Amino acid sequence: GEVGATGPTGAQGIQGDIGPTGPQGLQGEIGPTGAQGIQGDVGATGPTGPQGIQGDMGPTGPTGATYANNYAYIYDTTTQNFAGKNTYQAVTFNSNEVLNGWTHKTSQAAITCNQSGVYLAIAKCQMTMDSRGSQTVSMRAKFNNIEIPGSQCNTTTKSSLNSGESTTMTSQFLFNGVSGQNLTVEISSNSTDGGIAPAGAGSATNTSASLTIIRIN
Repeated sequence: GEVGATGPTGAQGIQGDIGPTGPQGLQGEIGPTGAQGIQGDVGATGPTGPQGIQGDMGPTGPTGATYANNYAYIYDTTTQNFAGKNTYQAVTFNSNEVLNGWTHKTSQAAITCNQSGVYLAIAKCQMTMDSRGSQTVSMRAKFNNIEIPGSQCNTTTKSSLNSGESTTMTSQFLFNGVSGQNLTVEISSNSTDGGIAPAGAGSATNTSASLTIIRIN
């Protein structure tokens, strides 16, 4: 016979298990850049890098000022007695060992500068006394008849010093030399006993006084 009418829908059945995940969809567009964050702390200093290649040598500087070498060494080998108490007297020099830029006549006191400049001088005298007792002796240098500041030195001999014994006095000083002017060394004592006399042993030339002059500028 004919098919009958469809019956009413039955009740919904129990949900089945979730199926497997489907494939990932396409990536969406990149969103706008966010605001900059707060700056972090400064990191530790890194190690020093290797030394770079040495640069080219610089140009040679200008030539400095030049001047002639000026120096002198004169000395005396004689005995020169004190002329009076507390009176300065010029020391004479009877030997010219080296003279360059200076002029000196043997057995004269003054030595003449021939080129202006700054000089270092070293004066030395062997002081002696004729009688036993205490005695104060002095030495100084003068340039152009004016005492050079700092050139004076003094010493007092001991009362136990025997007659004929000596003591060495040395003065080292700088001065401004002017061409045509003279340098002299002078000695003085509070007694007329003694003076300067050659001293030393084992030398062919024992000196009573010497003067060294060296130009430094």
